[in-house]
Amino acid sequence: TLAEKARADGVPLVLVPGGQPPRSALGYLATPLLAILSKLTLIPKQDEVFNELIEVISELANLYAPASPIEKNIAKQLANQLHNTLPIVYSSTEHLTAVGTRWRNQFSENSKILAFSNQIPELCHNEIVGWSDTFASHLNKMQVVFLRDSDELPQIHRRIEIVKEIIAKKTKAPIEVHSNGKSLLTRIFSLVYLGDWVSFYLAILNGVDPTPIENIRILKERLQMANE
Repeated sequence: TLAEKARADGVPLVLVPGGQPPRSALGYLATPLLAILSKLTLIPKQDEVFNELIEVISELANLYAPASPIEKNIAKQLANQLHNTLPIVYSSTEHLTAVGTRWRNQFSENSKILAFSNQIPELCHNEIVGWSDTFASHLNKMQVVFLRDSDELPQIHRRIEIVKEIIAKKTKAPIEVHSNGKSLLTRIFSLVYLGDWVSFYLAILNGVDPTPIENIRILKERLQMANE
């Protein structure tokens, strides 16, 4: 309907290929926006950024693919470490906060498990207190993953090291994963891409199909019934 209205009104239209879950259309949704903003000269040209992004993701695609053995496959290794745990994803910079949310959402939708996310330094003002003996009987089922980036400030780096020490005394040692690439877009998408693969392999380990979202389907049906 929106496409028809846009055509009728002469409004420029960029169509996203259909037939797939929104979570698998992130590339189609994100890069056209940057290309459009660039053509409008609202942001610098993105050609070099896109070229680096394609190069890095292509390399990671080979590394994370099912044919890649676990000895070389970081995504498979992480999935094994997170299997039968409650993942908690902590991001180290503001621009990785959305990446942490993406990891959390992919664990829920693909792997069919609960997960949580937060960011430094915000969690240092509140959530860090929860890593206490009050919750000790449950902490051994949790696994913290730190999303790290080359753009971390020194004071953030210090906080991360202290938080890691506190967490390590209460549960498994935190896992760290680092972004790849030079440009901000590439670094963000390198971690998004890793999280997507980890959630896929974790779904396999959990014996579930990553595609269906049954509880969302039930919710929508119930809401529709309530509105009829």
